[in-house]
Amino acid sequence: MGLEETTEAAVQNTFENLSMLSTTSQMGEPLVKLSVGTLFISMIPLVIIALISRSTGLELEIPIFVGIVRTFVQLSILGLILEPIFVLGLERWWLIMLYVCFMVLLASLDAASRSKYSFKGQRSLTLVGMMLNMVIVSVFSFGFLIRSNPWWDPQYVIPIVGMLLGNMINSVSLSMSAMLTSLVEQQREIELLLSFGATSFEASSRLIREAVRTGAMPILNSMCAIGLISIPGMMTGQILGGTSVMDAAQYQMLIMYLIVMCSFGTILSVVWITQRTGFDSFHMLRVDRFTKRDKNQQFIMRMSKAIGRCCCPKEETLVGRETERKNLLDSDTDSQKSAYTSPKGSIEVTIMRQSSLNNASGDSVPSLQVRNMKRTVPSSNPLQNAASNDSTGIDISETSRRLLFQNFNLSISAGTIARIGGPSGVGKSQLLRGIAGLSPIDEGDVILRGMPLSTFIDMTAWREEIRYVTQYKIDLPGTPNDFLYRLSSLQVFKKANAPTLEELTLTTCNLLQSWGLDQSHLDTEWSMLSGGEGQRAILAVALASRPKILLLDESTSGLDLDAKLQVEKSVELVAANSGASVLWITHDRDQIERLGPS
Repeated sequence: MGLEETTEAAVQNTFENLSMLSTTSQMGEPLVKLSVGTLFISMIPLVIIALISRSTGLELEIPIFVGIVRTFVQLSILGLILEPIFVLGLERWWLIMLYVCFMVLLASLDAASRSKYSFKGQRSLTLVGMMLNMVIVSVFSFGFLIRSNPWWDPQYVIPIVGMLLGNMINSVSLSMSAMLTSLVEQQREIELLLSFGATSFEASSRLIREAVRTGAMPILNSMCAIGLISIPGMMTGQILGGTSVMDAAQYQMLIMYLIVMCSFGTILSVVWITQRTGFDSFHMLRVDRFTKRDKNQQFIMRMSKAIGRCCCPKEETLVGRETERKNLLDSDTDSQKSAYTSPKGSIEVTIMRQSSLNNASGDSVPSLQVRNMKRTVPSSNPLQNAASNDSTGIDISETSRRLLFQNFNLSISAGTIARIGGPSGVGKSQLLRGIAGLSPIDEGDVILRGMPLSTFIDMTAWREEIRYVTQYKIDLPGTPNDFLYRLSSLQVFKKANAPTLEELTLTTCNLLQSWGLDQSHLDTEWSMLSGGEGQRAILAVALASRPKILLLDESTSGLDLDAKLQVEKSVELVAANSGASVLWITHDRDQIERLGPS
């Protein structure tokens, strides 16, 4: 009976120390109890806010009602299940660990479900990231700092882990959502850097920094305001429970430091996971891996599906690039059934200018070859297929694809200018993107001076010699000079044969001056440049980077006649003097005639 009495006394002492179960304050006054009716009255202002949201079109009424219900139900359940866990957990460490794992699981599901876009395995990877950081912080805090006896004492473990997870959810969801949104909606910025030879990390480094800051700043801001503007919840609970103000303040300091440590580690983990998901091993941006989340999908439905997938996962294997290409279509026969060939026409290649450099050197190896290339694209936007994929389990992007072209062949020598023609929609841009290594090709190969694309392990080495310039307005922060500085920091521009920052700047400036712009445009924000000015600026940078293959996708569509003439002259000089091969997509009939054989 002595042991039982000792255990009972220890348990009773634990409950007396818990603020949530204490009934007296530090001054000896009874703690004011709240009835269920009082709680319902406190919900009335929130209901009014939800009605105002509905009438004004803010679309916040559903999150408000879901939050009200979940707060009431979850905290009620928490109060019911914690009492036996606190009693039994003192002698059963595995019970505390099981409950903590359950808390981490729910937190990871909630954090992963708040982003605008999603990807396959998002919840599982988020769970791994949060669990790993929670283990590290728990060992540090309970094993070296608090050192309770026993170390799994539920009085410390459960409340502290709960506060860590509560803050992690917000930080992780903000960072992951920012990173996913950037990868999808900042595609042009990423691929522009990739086209200049950047690695996947270099191309997304700015977006990574912004995502980390987005998740970390709310916590850091709360640290600056804590104690001066607000009294945090844990400190308030301890004071109400009878703990001295100074002891409560010290515990709150410790908790804040642990929150920052755990949140920052988890932010880095999930941002790294998201960034790695957005690129394949060949540093190619894979926006097709992301789906747009249905904003009307309820949390309970998402959580149920996630738990079902965790319990009964589908068998999946990671495949390489060649396997991914083969799996785009099950077979040639099936592809003809599901693919759609545009009746508008086919891609046409016309040699406009042939340089004498190749004949003089006697080099018989073509500068660029395309052999039996085939390209298909989803028949609809893959980002809009999330709901169908989730409900049916069928990957629409793999079963419904449109055939752009197949068995396409091309061979041009150094210094050649060739026009890529054909009606809109036949895949001209996709052809150039495939050659540049920015989009996957289904079949065939591209050969650069005798070196097949399929043999390149590092795609940055391939893009080192190829420049793909689009017609779209540059959507970059900063100025052209900032972009030149960023290019000079890339690993590919640190090689011995690469132009230096000074050479890049000087050549770009000279080209712009010959095209009717002055040096001040290099210090003008990209957003302030007109469409034509932006086209000339990025085209000048591309020429200054000394490419061996120049791919121009309507790159002069926004220029007036005088500017077009000057750009055409510069491109012809680069092709003639440096031996660069040019593939030029243009629908301008006058420009086609000017570029034709003289």
